[in-house]
Amino acid sequence: YQRRVHGQDQCTSRATIVTNAITWLTNGGSMNDISNCMNGNFCGNKTLGEYVYIYRMNDTVLVAHGSSPGSVGMTFNQFAVSLGNPQGNVDLFSLLSMEVNQGGGWATFNWAGNTKRRALILPLTLQGQSYMVGSGFIL
Repeated sequence: YQRRVHGQDQCTSRATIVTNAITWLTNGGSMNDISNCMNGNFCGNKTLGEYVYIYRMNDTVLVAHGSSPGSVGMTFNQFAVSLGNPQGNVDLFSLLSMEVNQGGGWATFNWAGNTKRRALILPLTLQGQSYMVGSGFIL
């Protein structure tokens, strides 16, 4: 994977791009802009994995992904399986959903390839739809 930087710098950069993406969307920006990394404010250094992803909460569909725009339209489970994470995805989405429903925050979890990740996930509501907006890094 990319450079594995721990600590405050990783957390700060992720918090910045997630909050910038939320601001962009609430001010009329599109999900496609997020997927295409059209703005450096919500798509940092892609080599370091600094990008935003967004899931629609009611059906777990990926609606934007700054690193993998071709995956937009997949469910959380389909996307996880495509990355080699064959099981536990329903439980993981439930765990992340609980975090979002409590106002968002940092979550630590196992992801594809059995890597431990930390992600900032925040809630977003647009036009009556609830979304999970996140960005993470390998620990």
